[in-house]
Parts: sequence; structure tokens; C-alpha cells
Amino acid sequence: MACIMAVLSALLLGMVLFFFSDLLAKIMLTGQEAAACASIYLRFLALFMVLLNALFVFRSCVQGLGKPAVPTCSGIVEMLIRIPAVYFGLPVFGFAAAIYAEGIAWIGALALNGISYICFLKKYERHGC
Repeated sequence: MACIMAVLSALLLGMVLFFFSDLLAKIMLTGQEAAACASIYLRFLALFMVLLNALFVFRSCVQGLGKPAVPTCSGIVEMLIRIPAVYFGLPVFGFAAAIYAEGIAWIGALALNGISYICFLKKYERHGC
């Protein structure tokens, strides 16, 4: 049920971010150039909302299974992915590198939490839990 709610809320929030990104950016920022960059950023984030919500669900599940180190490590993994993605991507891709770094970092953290979740489930199934 949590996955269904996560996907539905992500789709709803993603559509709001995508279709109203210009308006949201203008509400939050005063400069024209800053608002334009924020609008692009919000549109890109909208495409990754389902992944982000899946990350939230898996991160919470793993933590609920009594393994708080994994979600903590996934936060570290996110930063370890973002830093080189921006550092090496900025000279080549410019502002787009900062935008892409978010999605790439979420994918990395989701992979870590998802794999851990599956491993813990298999472990608990073997022990009859």
C-alpha cells in the first residue's frame, strides 16, 4: 500500500512541478534568470519524483527492519555521487550537471536501499520470520 501511495503522490507532485514550474519559480525567486534556472531544475526533478518517493519508502523500510546504518550510508552515497558528478560535469555540461547530479544520486541511494531491503527480506524468510 505504501508503494501505491508513494507512486500516486509522486505522480501528482511531479505533474504540479512539471506544469507549474515557471509559476513556482517566480513565486520563490525575484530575478528573471534565477527563476528561469529554477524552472528548469523543477521540471527535471519532476521526472524523478517516482524514484525519490521509492527511495523514501525503501529507506524507511530498511530503517524499520532495524538497520539504521544502511539509510545513513545511502545519504553518504548520495553525497559521494553528487560531488564528482558536479565537479567533473560542470565544465562540460554547465548548469545541467548540477541538475543531473540530483537524479543520479537518488538512483545510487535507491539501489543501495533496494538491494539491502531485498537481502534483509530473504534473510528473514530463511529464518522463518
